[in-house]
Amino acid sequence: MKRDNLFLELLELTEDWFVDSIVYDDELKQVHLTVSYTKEEGLCPITSELSPVYDYRKSRKWQHLSLFEYTSFIHCRIPRVKNSLGKVSSIKVPWADDSQRHTNKFENRVIDILQSTHNQTKAAKLLDVSFDVVNLIMHKSVKRGLLRREFKNDELIVLGIDEKSFKKGHNYVSILVDMNIMRIIDVVEGRDKKATEKLITDNLNESQKQRVKAVSMDMWESYMLIVEQLLPNSDIVHDKFHIIQYLNKA
Repeated sequence: MKRDNLFLELLELTEDWFVDSIVYDDELKQVHLTVSYTKEEGLCPITSELSPVYDYRKSRKWQHLSLFEYTSFIHCRIPRVKNSLGKVSSIKVPWADDSQRHTNKFENRVIDILQSTHNQTKAAKLLDVSFDVVNLIMHKSVKRGLLRREFKNDELIVLGIDEKSFKKGHNYVSILVDMNIMRIIDVVEGRDKKATEKLITDNLNESQKQRVKAVSMDMWESYMLIVEQLLPNSDIVHDKFHIIQYLNKA
């Protein structure tokens, strides 16, 4: 297998793309792959029609997975196509989304390491990138996940509301949980009535509110008052931990 074919396989590129050059920097421990588009036509992202290549953008760079302990980068001049409406737009590259500066595979690796370490600083150190890079990828991943998430009316039958302290002092967030599959639905800052109301109204439509049968929580008054007000068909269930805690104090 030729060297350029090897990198085509590693990058999972189709015949529309070609590895023009591979440059190693031994001092910086980096490898730079220059990839070019081979066709005279491309798929228009606006109309999904096959359109002629109009021109090429300035070269862009994406960080990819490390290769043999070398930090690897992809360089490419993305072609722009002109559709039948006369609109000019960039085609989509297979290794990244439009706004990314890291490949999809690199971002997946970041998420995997975050799930293992539960620490952004440690993940950044392991990947040899800045904290800001890890933080941005994490927030983008959460945003994509929230956009893909859908709740059916019959799913949210049993909910849980709980609090969690963060930082120093009395700083709290309130968490809404789908108890059927132990999935976090949303998190808001605070634990007062306003925060509780936001948790419910932002995440449940009127039909779902009517279908909720029970809500598990501690004995925090703000939670109980808002649930009684907004979820009229649900029972309030106090977990054993807090009941025993109150009995021990008594």
